Amino acid sequence: MSTFARRGLILVAALLCARIAPADEPEPVPAESIVGELNEFAWDVYGELREVDANLIFSPIGLAAPLSIAADGAGGTTRTQMLDGLHLTERSDRLRESFAALQHDVLETIAGKRDRNSWTFLTSLWLDRRGGFNQSFTDSWTTSTGAELRPVNFRRPLTATNAVNAWFHQQTRGMLSQVIPPGAVTRETAFVIANATYFEKQWSHKFDPGKTSEEDFFLNETATVRHAMMFQLSRFAIQEEEDFQAIRLPYVGDSTSLIVILPRSKSGLADVEQSLDAKSFTEIVANLLMPEEEDAGPGFFGTPRPRPRKAGAEEHAQWALTSLHLPRFKVASHGDFMNTLRNLGMTDAFDKDKADFTGLVARKTADPISLSFVVQSAVIDVDEQGTRAAAATGVGGFGGGPRVTLFRADHPFLFAIVHNESKCILFLGRLIDPSR
Repeated sequence: MSTFARRGLILVAALLCARIAPADEPEPVPAESIVGELNEFAWDVYGELREVDANLIFSPIGLAAPLSIAADGAGGTTRTQMLDGLHLTERSDRLRESFAALQHDVLETIAGKRDRNSWTFLTSLWLDRRGGFNQSFTDSWTTSTGAELRPVNFRRPLTATNAVNAWFHQQTRGMLSQVIPPGAVTRETAFVIANATYFEKQWSHKFDPGKTSEEDFFLNETATVRHAMMFQLSRFAIQEEEDFQAIRLPYVGDSTSLIVILPRSKSGLADVEQSLDAKSFTEIVANLLMPEEEDAGPGFFGTPRPRPRKAGAEEHAQWALTSLHLPRFKVASHGDFMNTLRNLGMTDAFDKDKADFTGLVARKTADPISLSFVVQSAVIDVDEQGTRAAAATGVGGFGGGPRVTLFRADHPFLFAIVHNESKCILFLGRLIDPSR
């Protein structure tokens, strides 16, 4: 066996907005059908990552996109394990159509016509110039999802690494640059699938920087750090539960929101994380997305008074005048996901003796391929104006009166950026210590 493709497949992702090229497809695939499955994958991954006591941010769809391309080119047990781990077994025959629908119906709607630079989701396939790939396979993904095809000379690993990292730097507006670590790309590398993600939105209700002040942030029941805490008094959708509060902070355009889930107890994040899954989280988002029904008369502080809730309406969520205290924070994560994916059942893909990626290569010319690494870099920056977030993944190889609701996020909490209509999780993470 030559050394060319033995550890040749590297997939890299980082989130950005892809344009769908016109294509003749049999039956349209509804985007909603894949969102639920990708959210299941998101919570599976989060369940593995939360074992480490640290701040966390990652992009589930940025991770799933390149893994799905690899799974579509896999066969046998390798394919079965990857599709099971991604929760995509039922759409095994229509992966490309499903992701095309996701990009066209969900991801492309995030940036408004006047705000094109606020969101990007772009995939690129970096193929070694020595060839050996299944052209019909790569063409099918570039045609259906708008992915870019980029030849590169992996016999010069440093030059190839710099080229891909420069692409990440450009697509994430400089937030992420060194996604592929030194030494990851070698002369054995066959190709890189890069997916770049970038998100930048302003709040619908901005915070006044003049009201930001240094306050205590509780790391647990007793230990604190001093940190900048933002404040505003506005109406927000709030869900009250015995163990936590949840709030939705909409971004301009109202296509996306930041969801914050705050434990009642200052040391209660682990218990709340344990109690949540994709289904319960989606229900929380659905509750928080209920429209505010306003009365004609003025209410407290001149704000409109909501009409009484209709019979049968969800009782856990309501619109309320809220005293919101939220830390200004920036979280950056860089992690190797290989062990995480193995724990989710994707073992053969990383085993050079068992991996089956025959669909990715021209069978008569190429040697076997296995995945050599899976990494993702991600960052989120939240301040008074809004949020900037980016991710880069590498895979180798409600009602109320004058009452004011208090939402003081002065201790560890969980957060997510979601697409409102589909409830697709774009970014998922937690803040343990804003001073880190």
